[in-house]
Amino acid sequence: MAPRRRCPICRSRQWHKEPSSGLIACSEGHILQDYRNETVEAEAMGAHAVHKRTLKSGRKKKVDESGIGRANPELYHGPRGTFLYYQCLQLILRKQIAALIRLWELPQEFELVCKDLWALNLTLLPEHPPPEPYYYVHGESIDTVNAAKDEDGEKFSAPENSEDAEDDPIVAALEADTSSDEEEASSDTSDPPNVDRRKRSPDLNKYRSLASTIAVLALACWMLRIPIMYSDLISAIEAYELPYLDSAKFIPSSMVVHLTKQTIQSLSMQRPPKLFALHALTSRLAKKVNLSYNISTPELNAAPLLWRVTRALGGTPILYQMTKQLSRILDLPLSVNYTLAPSLERTKGSDPDYHTYDHVPAELGFVAGTIVVLKMVYGLDGVERIPADPGDPAVGLPRIDEFLDSVAAMEKHEAKRMEELFRPETQVTVGDLSDSIIDEYVRLCEQALLGDVEEKNSVVGKYFPLRKGEWDRKQPEVSIRGPLHATGVDEKPNTRPGEKHKIFIGADNGGSVSPDLNMLVRRGARLVRAGEEDVFRVMERYERSILEWWKSHKRGGARTRGSSNQTPTISSTL
Repeated sequence: MAPRRRCPICRSRQWHKEPSSGLIACSEGHILQDYRNETVEAEAMGAHAVHKRTLKSGRKKKVDESGIGRANPELYHGPRGTFLYYQCLQLILRKQIAALIRLWELPQEFELVCKDLWALNLTLLPEHPPPEPYYYVHGESIDTVNAAKDEDGEKFSAPENSEDAEDDPIVAALEADTSSDEEEASSDTSDPPNVDRRKRSPDLNKYRSLASTIAVLALACWMLRIPIMYSDLISAIEAYELPYLDSAKFIPSSMVVHLTKQTIQSLSMQRPPKLFALHALTSRLAKKVNLSYNISTPELNAAPLLWRVTRALGGTPILYQMTKQLSRILDLPLSVNYTLAPSLERTKGSDPDYHTYDHVPAELGFVAGTIVVLKMVYGLDGVERIPADPGDPAVGLPRIDEFLDSVAAMEKHEAKRMEELFRPETQVTVGDLSDSIIDEYVRLCEQALLGDVEEKNSVVGKYFPLRKGEWDRKQPEVSIRGPLHATGVDEKPNTRPGEKHKIFIGADNGGSVSPDLNMLVRRGARLVRAGEEDVFRVMERYERSILEWWKSHKRGGARTRGSSNQTPTISSTL
């Protein structure tokens, strides 16, 4: 239905015709300008005059005793529904905090930090959460409030001439006007004329979604310098250990009965958040908190994460030290948002303040940097590289054949782990599972269907009773890594480590890489829950940055991040 024309003064859409003057006025009494009313009076009517009769139906709409028609009186809409939605988000966040404290044995201060961050997050939204309506807090019904409004508005109505106003074609034309300029205006008729009518932020639903609670948890871990990855949170969500999937079941029935269908769908996620979406929400919150309240987020506790990435890629302490040195050269930022890190030193006006891909998650940068070091040492292109200098760090690394065999054995062993088998992207059949894995899958189904909710009084608990079993989740530690031998030294090698290697274009989806490199990239991408293309793109940028650094280093003009008294790089933190 086309919107009605608004009054240019009070923005009302209700029009009527004054009985005495015949002028068109709005509900507030403002006269419509540039309106001309012509009346032709005839003293005598001809014999063939036709009188148009209007028959009005006295039928009334079917309404119930509450006066709201077929609408469900239990559902909350408008500000009251939005207030209830934020209450549900806060309740789910409290359950998530309790689950993480129990799962990871976090300190009780973690809950306090999460509460403060959640309060700051609400104040930094593009639209602040509405308070609970005043008349609902004091027990008044909406019918009482509407009746009071109707009594106040009776002075603007003309009941004795309502039929004339409805029959007037000018009033009907005003109500059915479809002006494009007025259509772009606000559709809320109850807003006062001086209210700011800017369009709603397109990212509002993203910032107040259920994923924002996970961003609060991630930023709280940054604040307490707890060395976690975003993939740890995603894995806990997939294992139904962190309330997120189908989280509407954690809301009490006394609140669910007032939620609309759309609100329940927004609270019932079917898949965990993606890596970059979660990092974008977390970095935005950290940036907003710093700009608005001058609360700085500490740097990442990088040492445990870098060692974890190194071990996942089959590395040794020497590889850890080499990746650490390469990260210092690349000036990788350790802040949750790259704008919070010190900017690069600018020697000329065209120099940028930040590197490309400084906005990627820190663990993805560690994975890309570790694989770049392995490419510089081994090449990973089928050509053997042997160091000629006994002081070369590559001498202490294992031989390439033993190293690749060790990584392949780790890959094969971890593919049989329950965490990998139960991931959404894993394709398995029941016939390939052992009895212990099937028992674990039944336990996962119990956790997904029941959780911590009591189903005794529900329909499911009445007709389909389930009993939670006790399953042995301990997996024996198996040593899959044998002794590794050092690379050794060759006085006259054909190709030395770091001498040359190929740089693959990350955006080239149709290109081909060696199986060895593809195995490492696939393993690193699975570790941080990123795509293989994302790892290749970051690797390409890092390799080209190393090439530019080497050229500027030979000229004696290498750029660093920050000044000499700042310690933003990885070498000063590890």
